[in-house]
Amino acid sequence: MEYTYIVVKPNADERAERIIEELPCKVEKVALHVSLPREFWESFYVVHRGKSFYEELLDFMSSGNTSHFIGYGDGVIKKVRKAIGATDPSKAEPGTIRAKYGRSITENAIHASDSPSSAHFELSVGLTGLLQYGYIDLKRFMELKERFLGGEEVKHA
Repeated sequence: MEYTYIVVKPNADERAERIIEELPCKVEKVALHVSLPREFWESFYVVHRGKSFYEELLDFMSSGNTSHFIGYGDGVIKKVRKAIGATDPSKAEPGTIRAKYGRSITENAIHASDSPSSAHFELSVGLTGLLQYGYIDLKRFMELKERFLGGEEVKHA
């Protein structure tokens, strides 16, 4: 089963449940309306470290609440990426989530994994961080880890 890690960003978090209903996949709710510190986002977005937008992205993601979900099903990464639209909302197809709710490349409303390896890493970091900061308990962590990651090692940045 393919899965993708989805985060509704601070500029759209108040509409998180409505946004998620627009996605063409089954969705597992992980944590709603949570505030995570910059250190979490440094680990989550480590792939972007050193890029020109990295600091702005970290500031934005730690500026407010985010909601976390796991989308799953056949071909889910491609389907969800199409539904959310281009990273730059001004270039996103009309009707996509980013076209409707995004404000800028950074404040583009939603994040979704772009590959199976990214999904694995992001789910690992996401679950670990949500556990660490008290937004999920150990039972929920283990349930989601077993369901989506199976026996695979949980990765940390």
